[in-house]
Amino acid sequence: MMDQAPLIPATTDRRFARVFAWWVRRMLRSDFAAVRLRAGARSVLEAVARHEGPAAVLLTHGSWWDPLVGVFLADRFMPARDGCAPIDATMLRKFGFFRKLGLFGIEPDHPGAARAMRDHVLGLFAAQARPTLWITAQGRFVDPRGELELRPGAASVCAGARNAKAACVAIEYPFLLERKPEVVIHAVEVPAPARPSTAHWHRAMTVAMDAARRALAADITARDVTTYETLLSRAGSVNPVYDLWRALRGGNAKVEDSHRGGRGA
Repeated sequence: MMDQAPLIPATTDRRFARVFAWWVRRMLRSDFAAVRLRAGARSVLEAVARHEGPAAVLLTHGSWWDPLVGVFLADRFMPARDGCAPIDATMLRKFGFFRKLGLFGIEPDHPGAARAMRDHVLGLFAAQARPTLWITAQGRFVDPRGELELRPGAASVCAGARNAKAACVAIEYPFLLERKPEVVIHAVEVPAPARPSTAHWHRAMTVAMDAARRALAADITARDVTTYETLLSRAGSVNPVYDLWRALRGGNAKVEDSHRGGRGA
């Protein structure tokens, strides 16, 4: 609605955010067999965590879980950084506690929404020592392997910030070895462009995000996550007998057709 302000600011509460992150870990452990990080991704996330200045972390958006995975990553790798993230203002009015997590509301149909988001985040960047924008940059649910089209909001913010750093994170939720699906994650650094314009940042982000999701898709298609670091896992898996059988066979995280009891008639 045009008569409403284009943005609802957050009211961040660090204590509440820590409790919420604990709850997210419990949810992930309950609903997924494991949360795994591709080799090389840790160094990218840790570099963002160490960065003395503003940063942006862009997430793919194929699932309802993506923002919660972002909460998990922020808590795991960047607990000392101040985080913020946009959300549809309608959702923020419905679930007001999101404001305590650093989420600010955007009226997507308001003509001033893009400028309001940019100005708001740059204001936070100027006021905080080590701020981070977390954003599902596609702006809507999209097939993780479909056409990649990032909205320019994150690029605009980085173009307007001094000494900005950015990373792109691809996330998928495949069924691999266990009864429940897994969360598999890859992160790729976005090289700061020589000309820090919105257009140049947007191109660099698109290239990095495409590289992250292609690498992840290739591993999932090969059904091989042997090089992945397990960040979180359930205490058990399918059942103790299956675990013992797999261990005796020297099993690992690579999924082969023979593990499923035959190749068909």
